[in-house]
Amino acid sequence: MPNLVFTGTESTYKTALSSKLARERQWPLSPEFARAYLESDPFMQEEWDVVHLPQEHWERIAQGQLEQQRTFGYFEPSPRDVVLFDTDGLTLHIWGLDKYGVDRDSFLEVPPKTTYVLCAPTNEAEEDPLRTDAHRRWELHERYQELLESLKLPYLLLDAPDFGARYNQLRAHLAALGL
Repeated sequence: MPNLVFTGTESTYKTALSSKLARERQWPLSPEFARAYLESDPFMQEEWDVVHLPQEHWERIAQGQLEQQRTFGYFEPSPRDVVLFDTDGLTLHIWGLDKYGVDRDSFLEVPPKTTYVLCAPTNEAEEDPLRTDAHRRWELHERYQELLESLKLPYLLLDAPDFGARYNQLRAHLAALGL
């Protein structure tokens, strides 16, 4: 299982979980590209906000995310090393369909030996100016789960309501997988 991808709707501890696991296990972590892009100076000086993000910015985010995945070996996973990804093409697929009506099968190309960590929205959403769908987290969570199941992709469900319990849940799942 060289690729372990943290996925799900916003504000469900994906970044915190993947970062802590990367530090604890000393596994490489490919961070979420969208956040870095949206926090960059050129974007922040533009006149629009994240809620009304023009599609051209989403396209740049998608290109950057996929390039970052390539850099971290997502499409050619190592047979031995575990690499963590804080999101991947599934998020781009759901985001593109939801906000722009864009359906790209290329976002759904998942290499073998990839397992997803689906984080459920059982926790309170944290305020963040880059998050726009806190009121729709369960609706979007269902889309993630349906997509994973329709593509027959293996996933671990994390649904503990607080970070500590959720991290323990993650560690228990990984132990069951021999990691």
